Amino acid sequence: MADKKISELTELTAPDGAEELVVNDSGTSKKITIDNLIADNGLSGNKIDGGTISHFTSTGIDDNATSTAITINGNEDVGVGVIPKTWNTSFTGFQVGLGTSIMAQKAASSTYLLDNAYYGSAGWKYTSSAPAAVMQHTTGVTYFKTAPTGTADAALTWTTRLSIANAGDVNLTTGNLVIGTSGKGIDFSATSDGSGTMTSEVLDDYETGTWTPTVLSGATSLSSIYAKYTKIGKQVTVVYYVHTFTSLTSSQIKLGGLPYTVAANGYAVNAFGNSTYPGYVRAHSNTTGIWAYRIHQSTGLRADITGSELGTGHILGTLTYLTD
Repeated sequence: MADKKISELTELTAPDGAEELVVNDSGTSKKITIDNLIADNGLSGNKIDGGTISHFTSTGIDDNATSTAITINGNEDVGVGVIPKTWNTSFTGFQVGLGTSIMAQKAASSTYLLDNAYYGSAGWKYTSSAPAAVMQHTTGVTYFKTAPTGTADAALTWTTRLSIANAGDVNLTTGNLVIGTSGKGIDFSATSDGSGTMTSEVLDDYETGTWTPTVLSGATSLSSIYAKYTKIGKQVTVVYYVHTFTSLTSSQIKLGGLPYTVAANGYAVNAFGNSTYPGYVRAHSNTTGIWAYRIHQSTGLRADITGSELGTGHILGTLTYLTD
């Protein structure tokens, strides 16, 4: 074949590996196929086929020659995006950085997942003034920790908020267990049920506070020195002590102001009185009121207790009723 310039040669666009090249071996011309040439360097055509590329060095994986996308340092720590401010050099495991934060660490006995924090010369620090958080798994327990809002680059002090043991026990170390949706709560459906007809096993409410008794009839006003309540689920318990009724009338004594409306058929009674006229108060269904009654000991008939009959007396007691 006559000599030709390289520019005059026909381009081989799809080599099959059997083509022969001429090489100079210590002054002697020899031929070699493309397959022989690349057999031991881990390449097949234009891709890596599972072999080993020796002496590969890189300062990073470049995104179209405009910015460093992924960085792997000598400890095999991986940074994605911006290299973290400082790697935890005292950590002997594997670290993953995202942006300026160290997002994860993995060692034989402990795993950390972090947010908005990096490791500096004085330990963990903020990447910004936002709160930082960490999840740590070690010795069979998973810990959820937070650090309060602070100044960027200031050292962090982690506070354990919640821990979960491998056995399943959950320990809320600080703060409250907050139910974020109305009607949701603690579900006891795994427990055994009674012989009645169960309608719900979710404890969805708890509340405690004070309430203000008011006069609905039998007087114009009163004084109250004690009135509190506790609500557990649909059950409401009130305690009260009212006295010093003014402008008493012949109408039945009725008090209002219960903290929750009494459910239909959810009324309750509280007895009081003397040997001649034993009495009781009743929380009435579908109201927030308490009505006062007396029962004549000899006739057993019920009658209203009026303001005039109550006089300078007082009413006190405890009522437990149901609300919707």
